[in-house]
Amino acid sequence: MNKTIKLKAVIDEIGSLHQSLLNFYNALTSDQEFEVIDEPEEATPLPSVTLEQVRAVLAEKSRMGMTAAVRNLLNEYGVEKLSALDPRHYAEILEKAEDLNNGA
Repeated sequence: MNKTIKLKAVIDEIGSLHQSLLNFYNALTSDQEFEVIDEPEEATPLPSVTLEQVRAVLAEKSRMGMTAAVRNLLNEYGVEKLSALDPRHYAEILEKAEDLNNGA
């Protein structure tokens, strides 16, 4: 996406926000009642462990001669490479990777 298209999208969003704020202001200053929308249920929290953290630990284990163990660990989760791993498994795989030793 080029810069012009991105800028147009931002301008459109600002226009939409402006209209929403005007509608809200008008509702607050009028005698009309307005509907309060319940907040959506809490979204699934993002994993506290990042891909970069997992990648760093796995890379260090590979440098220590545990490439096969790292590969086997990824295969346990049904993936061939770290980028294919579901982020919800980052903490688990990081914990298992830190437990790897040279005999694994």
